[in-house]
Amino acid sequence: APESLRAGVRGEAGAVFGLGVLLHELLAGKPLFDQASALLTLKSLAHDTPAPLAWLVPGTPLPVAACAQAMLDRDPLRRPQLAAVTRELSSFASTSEEWKARAVAATSEDAPFLARL
Repeated sequence: APESLRAGVRGEAGAVFGLGVLLHELLAGKPLFDQASALLTLKSLAHDTPAPLAWLVPGTPLPVAACAQAMLDRDPLRRPQLAAVTRELSSFASTSEEWKARAVAATSEDAPFLARL
């Protein structure tokens, strides 16, 4: 999380940021900040705002894109609480047939890779 890089601060907000990075990268299919070196990636992580999922992956459900963007806020005080993220994503996942279909398709496509693990 940006605050961890700047001041070594750790906590729930940092975990929410980390989960936001994971969610963003899984849905976008690429790194949050694709830089030439680890140092440049860390600099981007500390100072840059990631491109919204709605721009990178047209058709991303708006509640999911909005939740991911909120999780990636550089200000830890503006990030949602972990419980709120869990409720939002769980609620969406349990009511969206499209989301369920995407999850099944992704699992099917990844099956050969997962079998090798």
